[in-house]
Amino acid sequence: MTPQNKTRHELLPALLLLFASVVAVGAGTALPSADARQVAVVFAPSANAGEVATAVAASGSLLVRPGAFDNIVIVRLAEHGNYTDLYQHGAWLVLDPVAAGGCAVNITQQS
Repeated sequence: MTPQNKTRHELLPALLLLFASVVAVGAGTALPSADARQVAVVFAPSANAGEVATAVAASGSLLVRPGAFDNIVIVRLAEHGNYTDLYQHGAWLVLDPVAAGGCAVNITQQS
């Protein structure tokens, strides 16, 4: 093993730890709080707007507005405020809508 390969091999655990830390901190800041009333919801990339609206309605939540793509929406949670129902109806990810700023769409630009 050359000295250069040995150095790369020694750095691998540190790089993996750094990557895991960044992912964990990012996920922690993007998750909705326990008392959140509105959340950003990401469904499968293949989901169309109709499928997403049906899943949101089936979970008991209300559709507030669309996101940047058909599979991303902002919803008001059902009265009990539990977003696990969204997962049971096909959501891939539920995020804090402020932290998930990339989900935003400028309503005035839609035609």
